[in-house]
Amino acid sequence: MDEFSLLRSFFFTRMKRHPNAEAVYDYQTGMRYSYVQLQQRAWRLSRFLKRKGLAKGDRMGIFSRNDMVYIDAYYAFPYTGIIITSYNVHISSSELAFLLTREKPRILFYDPDFEDRTVEIQKILPDCILVKLSSQDTSGRDSYGDVMSAPLPDEPTLLKIGMEDTLQLLHTGGTTGLPKAAKIPCRQIYFNAVGQQNAWDLRSTDSTIAYLPMFHTGTWNTLVTPMLYSGGRVILLRRFDPDTVLDMIQTEHVSILWGVPTVYRRLMEHSRFETADFKSIRCCRCGAAPPALDMMEKYWEKGIYFCNGYGMTETSPGNLSMPAATLSITQLTQKRTSCGMLMPYNEARIVDDQDRSLPPGKKGELLFRGNLLFSGYWEDPEETEKAIRNGWFHTGDMAMKDEDGFYYIVGRKKNMYITSGENIFPQDVEEALFRNPNVMDVAVLGMPDKICGEVGKAVVVIRPGEVLTEEELRLFAQKELPAIQRPVYYTFVKALPRTAVGKLDMKELKRLYGSISGFQDGWNS
Repeated sequence: MDEFSLLRSFFFTRMKRHPNAEAVYDYQTGMRYSYVQLQQRAWRLSRFLKRKGLAKGDRMGIFSRNDMVYIDAYYAFPYTGIIITSYNVHISSSELAFLLTREKPRILFYDPDFEDRTVEIQKILPDCILVKLSSQDTSGRDSYGDVMSAPLPDEPTLLKIGMEDTLQLLHTGGTTGLPKAAKIPCRQIYFNAVGQQNAWDLRSTDSTIAYLPMFHTGTWNTLVTPMLYSGGRVILLRRFDPDTVLDMIQTEHVSILWGVPTVYRRLMEHSRFETADFKSIRCCRCGAAPPALDMMEKYWEKGIYFCNGYGMTETSPGNLSMPAATLSITQLTQKRTSCGMLMPYNEARIVDDQDRSLPPGKKGELLFRGNLLFSGYWEDPEETEKAIRNGWFHTGDMAMKDEDGFYYIVGRKKNMYITSGENIFPQDVEEALFRNPNVMDVAVLGMPDKICGEVGKAVVVIRPGEVLTEEELRLFAQKELPAIQRPVYYTFVKALPRTAVGKLDMKELKRLYGSISGFQDGWNS
């Protein structure tokens, strides 16, 4: 089977074999769409884009919270070859200008809630066609409601789409600098969806909730594309709301959840959590940041298979997962800090600073290669060459593999600091401080020190209603950590800065708390 036929089967088998099965429930509008209706929506969008003069390789922008347009554009791609590029709605004006100037979308679909930002968009790209994601528009612009209410056209002609054709530009988190646009080829989409179905045993009877932003890879490639490939159902929410999620779990019999620690904690601390019916849930998958033990234990107590995983925009994100079909919850607790084992279609290495492979038990940088890799950064060959060397993608994450083949992320290489010649990984320190029952959130930074070179600074969020002094936390750290790892500085704050998907925003964290008033000599002994 050639690439064209393979991808045609990948995109449209469900439309042919299970046309009337429910594919998407759009909670905001109350509309439920079957697989064949998704295909018909793609036909309407394809005709509209072609009438506007767009052709294969052009960029179609989306500036919106979760909306059907993301899914429509995905299924329209085999007919148009138009690359989807979606923008974080919380992005700064300077970052948005940087991305728009580099990517030059010819058309942009925008959420009416962000009407005010269309002014800056048009200043940057005056010829860009703006389409409001509403039922109608009185300003003279096209509305998406009109696009979708137009008469159904005949099925458009499928293009000769190959595995290396770019389907999406997905932006990296931008937690430490300007975001970069990763080119996501059909190859990555295909092998990720197949691999996710394999690793998580996804079925046509499964349902999931897409409540974190679809302009990031997590919701899109961890949930939406694998679930639709598997013939399951996606419940589309514009934003996370714990009451709505708890309602959906019960009334819609949700079986798979993906989220980040902050949203799982909000669910756990909700007044309805203890009595909520989670019988339909087969698995809660956590990503973007390591979950705290107290939170994992709450889900395990309810009989929920709650586990961590790992992936990146550039690497699919189907890279590491727990073997959910074979591990019991009891066995899972023994590997609780692990991100799991290698998922299908990729290889991994852990290397030292000279790119030499390290044996199990040794910490080094995590590298990936295989069919799940992106094809480079958009118009940025220099950054691409830095990231991919000798066919291996350098993640910048420090990891360790145990004798059983389970991987553990120990921190970011950039965030590691050196105290008296010893590498200190903030995550190790954070995990120890998290064991204090009054600590709700914590991040550790490296600070300059006259004698030691660098020492740690803990930025701490205290659990609401609790009291915790600096002296109490210092005494706790003395029991939990060796002297060289104990933070020298402590700062107590109301909340840590995080991105839209719950990742710690290191750029903002360092801006707010990355300074000290004078130097401290040495660490706490």
